[in-house]
Formats: sequence, C-alpha cells, structure tokens
Amino acid sequence: MPTLLAVRKNPWLRAHYEHLLAAGKRPKVAIVACMRKLLGAIYSVARNRRPFVPHLATAGHEQPVTAESKRPSTGREKRSALFGSKAVTN
Repeated sequence: MPTLLAVRKNPWLRAHYEHLLAAGKRPKVAIVACMRKLLGAIYSVARNRRPFVPHLATAGHEQPVTAESKRPSTGREKRSALFGSKAVTN
C-alpha cells in the first residue's frame, strides 16, 4: 500500500514507475519493482544513518558522482575510507 501512494505522489518513485511502464513492463510488475526500490532506500537510510536524498535525472542527464556519493567497493578500500591510509589489512 505505501508503494501505491508513493508511485502517485513521490516524484522520484513516480519517474521510476513511468520509466518501467515506458519500457513495456506491466503495471503490477512495475509496482513490485518500485516496492523493491523503496525497500532498498529504506534499508540505506537505516544502514547509513543519513536522510534519504533522491537524485533525479533531469532531461536525460545523469547526476554527477561526487566523492561523497561514491562508495568504496572492496573491503580494503572500505577500511582505508574508515581508518585512513594506515589501516591494518589482514
């Protein structure tokens, strides 16, 4: 139920839903995909302890990736990001 309302009222999720419909997905399939996307956003807020800030693409242009938004991909990079360059690697 929250997803049905969010698809109508939230610009971030509405854009995703309309994109899926334009790609030929059926409405129920698009709703389930939006549920998953909303659940991922909720989990991200809980995990990172930061407010959710949607990045809406405008006129087909992607938002630039900043150093803050780029997440380290490996365990070593995560430790370096958390503890500096002198992180102990095991």
